[in-house]
Amino acid sequence: MITRAIFVCCISLPVFVAFSSSPGFAFKLEERVHKTVLDNGIRLLVLERPISPTVSLYIRHGSGAAHDESGYTGTAHLLEHMMFKGTTTIGTTDYEAESGLRRLIEEKRELLKNAISREGPDSKAAQFLEQEIRNLEDEKRLHIVTNEIDRLYRERGGVGLNASTGHDMTTYMVNLPSNSLELWARIESDRLMNPVFREFLQERNVVLEERKQMVDSRPERELMELFLASAFKAHHYRQPILGWASDIPRIEKEHVERFFRTHYIPSNMVITVVGDVSFGNVVSLVNSYF
Repeated sequence: MITRAIFVCCISLPVFVAFSSSPGFAFKLEERVHKTVLDNGIRLLVLERPISPTVSLYIRHGSGAAHDESGYTGTAHLLEHMMFKGTTTIGTTDYEAESGLRRLIEEKRELLKNAISREGPDSKAAQFLEQEIRNLEDEKRLHIVTNEIDRLYRERGGVGLNASTGHDMTTYMVNLPSNSLELWARIESDRLMNPVFREFLQERNVVLEERKQMVDSRPERELMELFLASAFKAHHYRQPILGWASDIPRIEKEHVERFFRTHYIPSNMVITVVGDVSFGNVVSLVNSYF
């Protein structure tokens, strides 16, 4: 088997050299990438690749777990989840009614906190307020359309809608038919300008469950967290991307909103478009929407 492997390698090497020296392999990818910076600071990268009528789209923000506040680790990752909850026009049947109920629920929650601190969680006042909040939550849910961003993309042939959070960056991605490029611009600019962080408490619980499955039940990942926390004693790389289990329940919507306002800004953002597009059309579209 060793002799055969050496023979295959010897035969393959000249073939590889012959192909790699041909004009098709001589180009540098960087030379084919069109680059520009919008007036607001967004960097745009476009690679024209018309081999199929499709386009791959990425929005990357230069922020991640390393930018989480101490004591609130996991904020960047939770924000990634919340960015799929829709906007003032996507994910709702009646935004005015929904937002009115949301304000009322927040007021009742504040009253509940005061009642618990004053009389205890089992007091009649606390129980009454808890029931009121549940009723208002049920009413608010009637106005929410879940996963509407995903549905809008799938109906136009979109696949691979996803996002990922790292220590230094957060990326949002989707693949679409190239004739749906404007749909992408409409949705993504809307959720950057008018996001609505719906179902916050439920999603925070989802992240807690994600941590249990991805870290707490995986000894090798627990070990890696402990290793990074020891190796980076004074650097934010010590913070786990999903957040410490003790921190996640402490994250409030205000922390997520503050992270969004601070880091999801044009000058900290790169848009990448690869596929059956023309650079000029992409620049015009992105300028118009972003």
